[in-house]
Amino acid sequence: MKKCIKNNILAIVLFSIFIFIFLFACFKSNAYFRHNKIREKEQYTYCQNIMKDNIFDDNLNNYCQNVISYYDNTKISTPDIYTGIYEVLMYHLRNLNPIYFLIISIPTLYNVCRILKNKFIINFNTRDSFNKYKRYFFKESYKYWWFLPLLFIIVFIYGRTMFPYTYEFSVYNGNLGWTTTNLIYHPNIFFILFFIYILAHSFIFLNICLLVARKVHKLFSAIILSYITYCGIELFLEVIFSPLVNLIFNTDIGHTFKIMTPFTFSVYLGEISMMIFIIVILILSSLAVYLSYSNKEKLVIDCEKNN
Repeated sequence: MKKCIKNNILAIVLFSIFIFIFLFACFKSNAYFRHNKIREKEQYTYCQNIMKDNIFDDNLNNYCQNVISYYDNTKISTPDIYTGIYEVLMYHLRNLNPIYFLIISIPTLYNVCRILKNKFIINFNTRDSFNKYKRYFFKESYKYWWFLPLLFIIVFIYGRTMFPYTYEFSVYNGNLGWTTTNLIYHPNIFFILFFIYILAHSFIFLNICLLVARKVHKLFSAIILSYITYCGIELFLEVIFSPLVNLIFNTDIGHTFKIMTPFTFSVYLGEISMMIFIIVILILSSLAVYLSYSNKEKLVIDCEKNN
């Protein structure tokens, strides 16, 4: 147990910090909804008193009738799971989008660079096959794939616990980007796709790290170059690829082609195109990793260059 903690201390510290941040965001969101509920109840009571007192003010009476009618319909007046989760991700955690990559890339590159820089492959090959080495290497490389999905599960549990598993409030109020897609009427499918979307991002981030670490075995340099590569891909997608797709197909689906917003889930621009894009990027990056680490001789030579 102690050895496991020692070997993963960097990941444990980073993950603990971000789990706390996500839990705190859920707490702030819950406080916001509680405060709104109190204000709404006060408004509802006020309007009930107005109607009982028979005050002759048509504007005020019409207003109060609308308020009472709205809040008597609990389906459209009670925030649902979509609104609860959207509040957490889009208002309390949105600024973290550029950082999600670093959460799993730093501890991953720590392990990967340690294996490559210390020439594990040379000692490994004297006892076992190259294929066995690759299994060990990739097991260590992808060991933190679960963390971004875990953060999503935390928010989902919060939403599932604190809000009804419905869509009426979000659809009626129309205050979410998610309400423009019919997918919102199928919460099970919606959140499964959301989970897959984040999971795909997690593996794409790890693939970028592995592609950079193939040649750069120094930890600090690998982290910097990985992040520059990550930002460069996002810049290419937003500045060149997306506008080109929009121009050719005369559509806005190109705006969904991003890798820096795993928790945004921009289905309002087309969930099919968005999911296809992220799966294609995952397949291409995985193929690139496979090819990069397939040549034993070249990998050994690069590892031997380390002092």
